[in-house]
Amino acid sequence: MLEVLDPPAVRRWSRRCADALGRARAEIDALNVFPVPDGDTGTNLHLTVLSAAEALDGLPGDAGRDRTWQALAQGRCSAPGAIRE
Repeated sequence: MLEVLDPPAVRRWSRRCADALGRARAEIDALNVFPVPDGDTGTNLHLTVLSAAEALDGLPGDAGRDRTWQALAQGRCSAPGAIRE
């Protein structure tokens, strides 16, 4: 059982999430969920998480906690169609 969410664990978690959402995105798209029933919720979710995971892939292996979380957050913002804050 994971006891600490350290930078290597964050990387593994984000990649596994992106991979799982990639496999499930068509099924999620078919749910056609609220608030905008446009049939691409799974695709949007997958692309957002994938973008965050790819941002972590670009970090050096010894990146610290703050840099890791910052990259994850910024990667989420670079997904296609993401709302920029």
